Amino acid sequence: MIPYFLGAVDREQALLRNRLGIARRDLADHEAKLAAASNLAPAAGQARALLTEAVEARLLLPATGPEPSTDHVLRLLRNALVHKGPQPGPDSSGDPITALRTRRTELRSLHGRARARIADLKAALTENSDFTDQANEQHARLASLGLLKRDSDTSAIAQCPVCDNPVSSANDTIAALTRDLTHLDGDLQVIGSDTPAIQRLISHEEGQLQELRSELARNQEEINEVTAASRTLHQEPDDVRRAAIVQDRISLYLDTTAQHAVGPRVEDRREELRGRVAELESLLSEGTQDDRLTSFLSLINQEIGKKARELELEHSESPIRLDVNRLTVIADTADEGPVPLKDMGSGDNYLGYHVATLLSLHEWFAEHRNPVPGVLILDQPSQAYFPPDDVGEEVLQSDDRIRLLSIFEAIHRTLRRLEGRLQVIVMEHADLDDPAFNHHVAFRWRRSDGQALVPSGSPPMRPDVAAGFV
Repeated sequence: MIPYFLGAVDREQALLRNRLGIARRDLADHEAKLAAASNLAPAAGQARALLTEAVEARLLLPATGPEPSTDHVLRLLRNALVHKGPQPGPDSSGDPITALRTRRTELRSLHGRARARIADLKAALTENSDFTDQANEQHARLASLGLLKRDSDTSAIAQCPVCDNPVSSANDTIAALTRDLTHLDGDLQVIGSDTPAIQRLISHEEGQLQELRSELARNQEEINEVTAASRTLHQEPDDVRRAAIVQDRISLYLDTTAQHAVGPRVEDRREELRGRVAELESLLSEGTQDDRLTSFLSLINQEIGKKARELELEHSESPIRLDVNRLTVIADTADEGPVPLKDMGSGDNYLGYHVATLLSLHEWFAEHRNPVPGVLILDQPSQAYFPPDDVGEEVLQSDDRIRLLSIFEAIHRTLRRLEGRLQVIVMEHADLDDPAFNHHVAFRWRRSDGQALVPSGSPPMRPDVAAGFV
């Protein structure tokens, strides 16, 4: 969703993605209806339970081979009605409940492994995305080599595009950088081809996971049916009477199934739906979302860095970037490498980078008319400077007071820049005596004057002020 709200996703592309999701769902629903209509779907838990009871009552021989389809189970149940009583032969060995519970344990194990495979595939997809983001950024830097003027005969770098001085001595370095750029293009092409394959594997595994969930549901239904039937049949000492009870249950089930089976024939539309899915996948594969997102984030990062320097935040002299995958801000330092926001130290830095990022994003949303409401609500930004149990300006040290006021001044600069396209509402229990703050206070809620956001009679609350910056 972040690429969409930043404008990196074309409106038409977003619509196509939604249509693709609907088309895939329609195809899955249609295949399920066809399987049910043709009796090729796995048999329901109740039918399989009746089959187990028929074997226990010696009306049928134990089944072997793969799991029977609905059609096969129904034929076996009809055969069980032909016999007038239990057939001669050895009693069924083994406890059906135990076998069903063993099968349930196996299904749960398969379910867990399927979920683990899906998690691994999604992690690989995230790693691909992270690599692509970093590689695109490096590619954009190396692509500036294209500005250098080349000799048409030798393809060597002839002169600088700015000062026109010869730069032949730098040819070896530039050639190495050009090779890096070519290698990076190859990596991006490989990652780009891997990503759709991983997405297809995820889709396949999720389909398998859904089948396992259905099998677990049928298994539980079968356990319930066999357990209930066992209580009834064990009360009958006579094998003939037990077999008759099972045949009555089978007859009732078959009558009910026949009533449900009567209905309109389902038309096979699989080819049509598969064609629609393939067409939408083809249209989406040609998008340039990653390049646009990298470009837009680069511009937003410049604004975040500019505001961080104005607020004199830690690491603000280093390149600052918003990591949309991990939803944090990172400083790319020369000595320490990438430093995420959680490692940047004080609450002053946390507050400053949050405000700088939020303001920069809202500036982008407003200036590009992206579909994000122009409202930002901040709850007590002074908390980074106030001791937790104190209230009032008098406890602020002079440096803290200057830093807090600089936050409100940064908000004012953004509001002036956007000229009414953004409203910032601040809920604050500090009440600073400074024009940057007190000229914009809209309400003061105090217990002493009976004015409060929460009506009288509610639990006690701290005195607060609401500053509306419009």
